Amino acid sequence: MELSERLKIARDSLGKEQKEIALLLNISFRSWQDYEAGKSVPGGKVFESLVKLGFNANWLLTGEGPMKGFTAVPEAERKTIDPDKPAVYLDVIEDVFEEITRIFDRKVGNRRAEISSDKSVTLVMLLARIYSKNFLESAEFRRNTLEKNVEALVKLALPE
Repeated sequence: MELSERLKIARDSLGKEQKEIALLLNISFRSWQDYEAGKSVPGGKVFESLVKLGFNANWLLTGEGPMKGFTAVPEAERKTIDPDKPAVYLDVIEDVFEEITRIFDRKVGNRRAEISSDKSVTLVMLLARIYSKNFLESAEFRRNTLEKNVEALVKLALPE
């Protein structure tokens, strides 16, 4: 199932029309229409808002797991969770996610339709998780590598 279909299912489960969900998420009606049509991919703020409404981030991004609630963290990851920090399924820094999304959209350009929305979300989330968790302390590393890594993934994702 494509991301666009999951977003429609999520909206329907709330009993909302497209205009109502757009208002609830503080986005334009047109943006939500484009998300459901698979013409564009929501940014981190939209995903964060949907998670706050009770949707499972893993289900939203991949279609796996329950639609609502949270997926248990694997045993190996549980041992590395800092007890002093709030438990969050996706440890993604919003500004990193937004920057990756901006670069991704710029690199894909007018070939957007050639990459499925699911593949786009997977690529963006993969980079966001890598950069948020592993390179949090090194802003210089992010600046020096983010653009070329996003470009490399876009080239891999686009058909030749």
